[in-house]
Amino acid sequence: MGMFTESPLFDDPSLPTGWYRKVVQRQTGATAGQWDVYVYNPEGKKFRSRNELRSHFIQIGSTMNSEDFDFSVKGKGHHNKDGPAASGEATGGGEQRKTKIRALNISSGETPGTAKRAKLKRKLDDKIAVRTPLASSAPRPKIAASKKLTKNQTTTVAKKPETEVIPVEDDKKSRYFSLPLDVVPQSKDPRIPNNWEPPRSPYNFIQEHLYRDPWQLLVATIFLNKTSGKMAIPLIWEFLKRWKSPETARHADVVEIAQFMNPLGLHQLRAKRIIRMSEDYLKGEWITPSDLYGISKYGSDSYRIFCLGQWRDVRPTDIMLRIYQDWLFTNQKALKLSETYNNQ
Repeated sequence: MGMFTESPLFDDPSLPTGWYRKVVQRQTGATAGQWDVYVYNPEGKKFRSRNELRSHFIQIGSTMNSEDFDFSVKGKGHHNKDGPAASGEATGGGEQRKTKIRALNISSGETPGTAKRAKLKRKLDDKIAVRTPLASSAPRPKIAASKKLTKNQTTTVAKKPETEVIPVEDDKKSRYFSLPLDVVPQSKDPRIPNNWEPPRSPYNFIQEHLYRDPWQLLVATIFLNKTSGKMAIPLIWEFLKRWKSPETARHADVVEIAQFMNPLGLHQLRAKRIIRMSEDYLKGEWITPSDLYGISKYGSDSYRIFCLGQWRDVRPTDIMLRIYQDWLFTNQKALKLSETYNNQ
């Protein structure tokens, strides 16, 4: 059993006001020397894992995100070799979790995060075939698919036919990629910089189409949070057809919206968030999306990347956002994003 070469993170400054953490070392038994991490809320309630936090937040109707809490021994960004907390989340209660750690390709600099992102990106690339372009889409420069490709992957991409069209399939072929033009916002919200328009990527993320209306984009992130896009996106378009603005959503029946969102799970919580977020949105007192009820880090990052063009400054934890950010960094010269960024 190895010992720590670095001190545990006893005080986490990223915790919300009033929250604190304790890192306790086991003194006896076969796991003596290993560490457990506990997080306490302002009332002194102890939580042993993100799962416990998530259940607690759902129970009390809180908008806090359990993913923002760090249960690793030495803090995020460290690879802990000791104890159950080494996997990124403490088990607590003296229980020991068995984890399988995949060997990393050290020579290529691969990490678990980049490996998972690359695997997902390859799956998305496999789904990108010949698409039917939008009638209103303008030609765009031919752009690379990714910046982190092995030699074999580069060869594979080079063999694919180059295309300049937006990867949107015919509505009759794919409901997932269909784009209802009567719902997509046509005019920009005053908060959106005049010189910014998020480039259309090969992955056709829904935020690329909703960026002109921050409310629509934030509603979409509530649908997409903890849900697959294949399941959520068709419902997003249907929702925006029925509740087209924060004014209509604000006065909507929470039961009706909850029933509409039932296939996604957490439907009552999501419905409550949309209605209260719409009320906060209309008050106009918010500066960042985090000031709005029910908007998570994923929603805030989506707003900053797609609506404000602050893609260089955001550090997203969501894999899809990181794939889009990687694509922007790879193709920033072809897209002339440096000029846009300097003029903001």
